[in-house]
Formats: sequence, structure tokens, C-alpha cells
Amino acid sequence: MKINKKPKCVILGILMFSTYLSAYNNPLFPDIVVEESFSNTIQAPMNLYRIGFNPALFKISYQEDFVYYSANSFDKINFFRRVYDPKRQRDYQFYFYTHKILDKKSTLAAAVQYNRADQYDVYRSLEKNFYDNYFSYIDTTKGNVKYDGPQLWFLYSYSLTDNLLLGFEIDYGIERGLKDVYTKCETVIRNLDLKFGFGFESDDSNFNAGAFARYLNYEGQYNAVKELQDAFVRTYFGYHVFRDENPRSLNRKNDHKEGYEFGAQLARKNIFIDGLGVHLSGSYGARYTDITVGSTALPHDRGYWVRDGYRIFGDVFYQPVASNLMFQLFYEYRDFNDWAKAGEYNVVTIENDEVRRRFGSVLYLPLMSKVGISTGFEMENIQSDYHEYIVKFDYNKDHHNWNGFADLKLAINQITNVHFKGTRGIIEPWFYWNTDKFDIVALQFGFDRLYVFGTLGFDINYEIWEPKSETNSINRIGIALNYRK
Repeated sequence: MKINKKPKCVILGILMFSTYLSAYNNPLFPDIVVEESFSNTIQAPMNLYRIGFNPALFKISYQEDFVYYSANSFDKINFFRRVYDPKRQRDYQFYFYTHKILDKKSTLAAAVQYNRADQYDVYRSLEKNFYDNYFSYIDTTKGNVKYDGPQLWFLYSYSLTDNLLLGFEIDYGIERGLKDVYTKCETVIRNLDLKFGFGFESDDSNFNAGAFARYLNYEGQYNAVKELQDAFVRTYFGYHVFRDENPRSLNRKNDHKEGYEFGAQLARKNIFIDGLGVHLSGSYGARYTDITVGSTALPHDRGYWVRDGYRIFGDVFYQPVASNLMFQLFYEYRDFNDWAKAGEYNVVTIENDEVRRRFGSVLYLPLMSKVGISTGFEMENIQSDYHEYIVKFDYNKDHHNWNGFADLKLAINQITNVHFKGTRGIIEPWFYWNTDKFDIVALQFGFDRLYVFGTLGFDINYEIWEPKSETNSINRIGIALNYRK
């Protein structure tokens, strides 16, 4: 349950590389993705499960059996990068997902995923992402790091009566990372995410409501081991202050996180006219992090970090039954508060308040019997108020981000479909990027064909992030093969 303290600029269309499972990195409030990732040719509005993450509502959100396999690889080259970013990263993923209606009362869903990430020319950092942590850990080496491990996801939704539903969901992942130079550097991550929920559905299915509770638990271990000399490591407190740990044959950082979240959801369909509806979701949560560093026998407190906050999300959609037309407007509001203290002195050393407002729309328009287009835009405002007190540093800024996309979908014939997607956006990043903004362009081409045994398809993706006043950029290219039935 690693929580990003920086504004996480997740804007519509740039999420083409996102995955369904997130057991290595479960945020306190998971990002709400507007577009469904399993289909290139069918556009549907968000359902109540996708905006509220209540497992009890999965049964009424997905009412057909579905199986999906995917294998993909992406290559990211950081010509422009921060000090502790890898120069290059290659990601590989194998993914299986299914949901099945067992009987009138029960629905089961499951997923298995294997991830591998190869990072090249990593300078000093022992973290998979140095900038995601207030208490980051570095050594004196430069080398390549390989991360890999499985992720497992399971969901069960059950109808107690015709109107009442229960649900249970578990997301579990293990990851191991190994640096190829000495001192030998190894990380081991274990993460658990549990959800319990209940729901209500009216007799005419036009009204739904629910509530859920969520528990998060994360254990991380970062090791630097002696080879020819003792392991020298540093612990960062924020971004400007660090402490040299005592050299020893094994220096270890232990990262323990726990958190919870409570939320409720509400939906109403066919308001006044056929196809007009609304979804509402809200939740409150908190997460606590303990950091210890030192020897295995006698680790010392290095920090304690607390985040709490809430989120409200709502959308209005229109999708008449007799037409493939779909239109929706959505709005999200998040409010976070962070504070962290140095373990030995028991005083607050870091504070961060963040407010995020996100607004956007999506339109799917069938132009002809075999042609359709999806278009959308999104605007985002993030107010950051960040302070470090050991060395006085204040950062107070409004970030203005936007994004727009167009996705042309073509039915070549009854069994073959293609789509072409283009995305353009602007992101204003945090201070440690040393640039005022990124200009982002992303392109995607997809193809799928129906066979007797199911549908085979592939996607080709290309994305470039160009920083202001810089000649270097961040480039990413990838290919994905998928099968669904």
C-alpha cells in the first residue's frame, strides 16, 4: 500500500499503460479510470463498482461471463530524468482475468498476474521509485535492478435476497528486487488489500446503493549487504535532508504500513427519460507508516508518516437502450493531509496538504453502422502546500493539468475491428522534476478478430513526454497481445 504523496496526475487517455491489479502499490484511494480497458469497440459509461470499489456491487455491474488473457511489454527510455530515476526501464506482464455467474445468486471473479520490471543504470536508490516515499533509502552503488513477482486477485458477490447483496475481495502481491552490483541490494515486498461490502438493488433495478470497508497491510524490506566493504547507506527525510547510517555488514530498512477506508455508493438510472442516470461515491480513509533502519537485531526508528483524507466522485450519463450513443460528465474531489516525524526526535518534520479537483466528459458517437468515435477531455487542478522543517523548505503551488483524446473505432467486417487513438495533454509536475510542465502526446493502434474459440487482438502504443525548455524527453513504446471470450 505505497501511497504517493505527490500529485498523481492520472488523466484520461494517458492511462493506456495502466493495469487492473495494483497489489504492489495499493493507494489509499485507487484511481478511477473512466475508460474500460477490456474492449476496443464497445463504449459504456462507468458502473457503480468502478467508481466505488464495493465488491457487493460487482454482481450487478457485470452480468455476463468473461475471460481475458494478456501479455505485454513496454520499453521506457528516460532521456530526461531525475537523479534517482533509472535511465531505462522495461516492463513485462502476463495477465489472466475472468468473471463468471455461478448461479442466480453468486458471481465469482479472479485474476492472476505476473510482473517483471528491469531498471537500468539506477543511481544509488534502493527504492523502486525514490520519489514516492518521504523516507527513502540509498546506497553508494550504480547498477541494474530486476523486480518480479506474482499478484493474485479474488472477488465473490452473493445475493442474500432479491434486493440485498454481500461481497468480499482480496488483492495480494509479492515482489522481489535484486541489484546486480555489490554491495548486494535486495528488496522484498508483501502487500495485502481486503474489502467487504454490502449492497441494495431495487426491484426494477433502477436504484442501487451500497457501503464497504477496506483494510490495507504492507511489509517492505530493503537490504544492503557487505561484499568487500561494509554497506554504506543513507536515509532521506523528505527531499533535502539525509542521515548517514552506521556502516555494517548488513543494513536494513523495514517499511510497515497499515490503513483503512470506508465508503458508500449510490446510483439512479432512467431518471425522467430512458437512459439518463447518475452515480455518486464517497469514502474516507487513513494510512499509517512506520520506518526502522539499522541492523537486523537492533533497528532504530527513523520515521512515522500519517495520511488521511476523503474523496467524492460523481457522474451523470446518458445511454438510451435503443442506441449505441453514450455521453457522461464526471467530477472528482480529493482532500489529503500528510504529516511525518523523525523517529528519534518525535517532532513533525514534514507536512503536506493537497486538494485535487478533476472534471471531464466522454462521448461515444456511432457515425455509421460500422464506424464510431469516442472523444473526451479532462481538466484537473491540484493545490499543493508542502513544507519541510529540518531545513526550511516551502512549496505552495496550483497545478493545472488537462488532457483530450479521440478514438476512432472501425468494424472492418462482422469479425474484425480496428481502432486508432490519439491523446494530447499538459501536466505541471512537482518541484523535483526541475521543469514547469510536460507536453504529452500518446498514440495507440489496436486490432482484434473474432475466431471460433474467442477474440484475438493486439495493441501498439507510443507515448512521449516533452519537458518545457529541455531538448531531452521521456519516451515509451509497447505492444500488447490479448485474448478474450
